[in-house]
Amino acid sequence: YTLRNLRNSLFGAPLLGSPPLELLAEARLIARVSATYSLTADLAMGLLGGKLKRMELLSARLGDVLSHLYMASSCVWRYQVEGDPAMLPIARAAIRVQLDLAATTLRDLYANMPSRALRIAAPVLLRGTHHLAPLRDRDLLAISDGLRENRIHLDRLCPDVGTPSS
Repeated sequence: YTLRNLRNSLFGAPLLGSPPLELLAEARLIARVSATYSLTADLAMGLLGGKLKRMELLSARLGDVLSHLYMASSCVWRYQVEGDPAMLPIARAAIRVQLDLAATTLRDLYANMPSRALRIAAPVLLRGTHHLAPLRDRDLLAISDGLRENRIHLDRLCPDVGTPSS
């Protein structure tokens, strides 16, 4: 199991299910980072054992990565269910932000591992996550302009948020 996760994190993980074609590249990235997360969790539990529970900052980082991957997967699912092509840039941006946060948290986790061998192996194990850069300002401005110009998308993203009466 651990060797399969190592292979998938280094060379890409197979996709389960059929994501929308527009988000196929993002789904592959989610699968790859998920395999890296799984390998990291295996190594942390295998090397640290019961000490991992007492090392709360490390275990919290594992939980954070899992939640970022869940959010990224949820973006793919929502786009697939709704199928609105106008929401594609927002879905891509949300996935990119979550994957960037997951990769950054994984790098922090490896930097704080008590095992010197894991800290040395981190660049190899995290290969493929360095290109997950955060959104550029121009991308954020384009998305915010689109939301400002087309209130329908904003209402779909935030159905419970209203305009104050004052």
